[in-house]
Amino acid sequence: MVNTGSVSVKSGALHLENESTTSGKFEVFGSSPGGLPTALHFASPEEMLEGVPAPTTDHVFLPGGLVGGTGTVFVTRKAHVIAETGANVGVTNLVMNSNGAELRGPLAVIGGGKFTIGHFTWEGGALTGAVEVSIQPGGLIDIIGGNVAGPRILDASTLRNEGNINWNSGDIRMLNGSSWTNDGGSVLVGVNAGGVLRDQAVLPNQAGQIEMSNLGQWSGAATPLLHRVEVPFSNDGGLVFMSGFDFTADYHQAGGQSTVGGGGGRVTSDMTLTGGTLALATNTLIVLGDLSLGNAAHVQTTLDASLCGNIHVQDKATLAGTLDIDATFNLAVGTRRTVITSGNKLQGAFAQVTGLTLPNDSDYFNVDSTTDPNKLELVVCEE
Repeated sequence: MVNTGSVSVKSGALHLENESTTSGKFEVFGSSPGGLPTALHFASPEEMLEGVPAPTTDHVFLPGGLVGGTGTVFVTRKAHVIAETGANVGVTNLVMNSNGAELRGPLAVIGGGKFTIGHFTWEGGALTGAVEVSIQPGGLIDIIGGNVAGPRILDASTLRNEGNINWNSGDIRMLNGSSWTNDGGSVLVGVNAGGVLRDQAVLPNQAGQIEMSNLGQWSGAATPLLHRVEVPFSNDGGLVFMSGFDFTADYHQAGGQSTVGGGGGRVTSDMTLTGGTLALATNTLIVLGDLSLGNAAHVQTTLDASLCGNIHVQDKATLAGTLDIDATFNLAVGTRRTVITSGNKLQGAFAQVTGLTLPNDSDYFNVDSTTDPNKLELVVCEE
């Protein structure tokens, strides 16, 4: 099908199962006059014989071509919906639910166009060919369906979220210089997500730098299933570590705040804070690599009658910046609370410590890293 004008889907569903090209417009209405849903399906032809895979079919949007209206657009089976260079394809509701389905640019090595989506239901398929998929403010990505339709793939492409992402189940695999930027939006990890954001470059020495950047909010409920981020993660927004979260690649923060929620959190690789805040409350953060704090970093710990927010570092811990203490309880003189433990001798020191006075104003904390060179402790002393 070649569409250079305008096609309106007002009732039922329009299935495009052979190659199509459009420089015009598809408009999909939210429902027919009788109340039935309407839809536009981009698909590849059905299998002719049992066990024979459906052939790949390309549906190409040229600059100027777009999908409008409030109905739903489906990309299914092995359909490839292509945004040519210069094209910006706007879709209100898009569902991609098949392994082999793709949103992509014209070629994997040439910059493609852009898909601007309101509500994106991502059950399977890939974003590939240097394409950009952008979720607008107020928009939504639902990551659902486990890995029944295969893992979701980001291949040499960009996912930019300014809306909301509900990560309910299933994996996302990133390769060949892909990037995912949570640009002022939010990511909410479901309690039973158990998903993995995975670096799957086949040839790491030839692949570009893969990156996940959080400039918005990243949070979730404590999950009984391990939820892993296996790509380098940069936080300059707000992130809440919860039980079951695990960051297995380098974690970097230059601004914003990382909060350790109930059940604690874990970084399996190195953690570097050049700036921003690490808020421990009364919880424990485990770092299995090195911890490095810069001059603009703030570490906040809270002490109550029995607990103290703390960091356990398996390898080396290098301290700098500011330690902020929030004591909510008057502790007995001589009481010790550990803030940081390290597998090696602590390097450096906090340049500034605030909150040294206890609530009774007659006792104070002394910061001690000499009794045990692998620990930084707070000791209650008399005024």
